[in-house]
Amino acid sequence: MANPDRHALRPSTIALVTVAGLNVGALIGGAFLVEYIFALPGVGVLAIESIFSKDYLVVQGIVVVVAVAYVVVNFCVDLLYLFLDPRARGCRPLAEALVAIEDPAVLPDTVGSASPGGSRCCSGSPWCGWC
Repeated sequence: MANPDRHALRPSTIALVTVAGLNVGALIGGAFLVEYIFALPGVGVLAIESIFSKDYLVVQGIVVVVAVAYVVVNFCVDLLYLFLDPRARGCRPLAEALVAIEDPAVLPDTVGSASPGGSRCCSGSPWCGWC
């Protein structure tokens, strides 16, 4: 019997993590709506009442907090990619890649070459450390 972990679960987790991360925004927006409709005390009711009373500082604060929460969730999704996808672990650090973008002479002339494993890893992307 085939191992479902190896054949189905592992490759599909990247898509599942992506969808779960993107749905956080819908979850936050839905929470605001549910709080307002059912008169539950929370940030959603505060945000909607602040919009109606034109209290812009409170609205700005809530937008900043929600945006930071969304960015943190997306950052966690990116960290999960590193854990789930072994191809993502072989890429260059960001600082080295940025230096290579500023000065293309820093990049070795091996774009599109085979990786040490024998297969092409990234179609010659300058972000990949294997090519």
